[in-house]
Amino acid sequence: MLESILTNRRHQTWPSWDIVHEWEECLSQELNLPLLHLSHSGNGFLGRVNNRLSSLPFYRQLRHWRSSAATHGIALVFHLQPHRYVPAHHIPVIIDFWKHQNLNEFISAYKSCALVLISSREVYDYLLDKGCPVNIEHWALSLPDKYLNHEALLVEKDIDIIQPGRQNQVFSGYVDGLLKAQPNLHYVYQKQTGGELCYYSNQYGNMQIGVTRKDYFSLLARSKIALYSSPGLDGGKHRTGGFNPVTPRLLECISQYCHVLSRYENNSDAQYYQLKDKCLNIKSQGQFIESVDGLIKSRLTQQDRIDNYNFLKPHSTKLRARQLRKLILNLASGGNS
Repeated sequence: MLESILTNRRHQTWPSWDIVHEWEECLSQELNLPLLHLSHSGNGFLGRVNNRLSSLPFYRQLRHWRSSAATHGIALVFHLQPHRYVPAHHIPVIIDFWKHQNLNEFISAYKSCALVLISSREVYDYLLDKGCPVNIEHWALSLPDKYLNHEALLVEKDIDIIQPGRQNQVFSGYVDGLLKAQPNLHYVYQKQTGGELCYYSNQYGNMQIGVTRKDYFSLLARSKIALYSSPGLDGGKHRTGGFNPVTPRLLECISQYCHVLSRYENNSDAQYYQLKDKCLNIKSQGQFIESVDGLIKSRLTQQDRIDNYNFLKPHSTKLRARQLRKLILNLASGGNS
């Protein structure tokens, strides 16, 4: 049975980990499991020695035995990307799995795990198609439930367009053309300056707003239109190998009543989240300008609140916790999911 959730929040403080820590907290509360801190070998001399030894079969078996003997029960742990060594008693949740990942290395690292959770449906289907022998299940990423109950409708939306997170080069080009024709529009975007993430406005420059979750959601709540794109499109293929998972940023934008203009690939991820029912998939500059003109003039209604809630509810973290509980019970009973 699942007995704990392991967290690395003592060591991972980059903003992209914030939502992972929120998932951990929600799952811990919903499943009544303790949050335990992962040990950290570091990047120093001992860490390098440990990484070298981990490639030796006898050392891997020793660490599997020691870690299993020291832990009573199975522990859930989030992996931002696949690891080279994974203790047998872990149930990993793999967030980013890119197509250039070496499959033999992945299988070697994860084959001893009783269960591995794959967040992307596209990746899950890919691994099944490749005959991956690791016991995998699709377990999609989610929106922490605290963002399902808010007062975003009461916030003045003084930002016309926001492009949060990683910038999409096609959308950035569309915006540049739009602002030349309509310079009074208020556009906010994120950029990295001096190793730090900052939000910039075409009207006010550096907005001097932090990158905490509170700051981030405050900006989304003030925004009429959010630009969202799949990570493997428009120059992103070199990073993802062509995979295009749906990321939680989409759910976050919708939770704050942003109209979403998107660029996504209609793959199994997009179908799982039913993006065609919620997001315009922008294909041209003309379609972009026409869509912006129409959405900026529209007003949010009570029906928007209902529609957004109904769209987001199937992707809440509490629901994912219940799905996880069923997977674990099925695993314990030796059944097929």
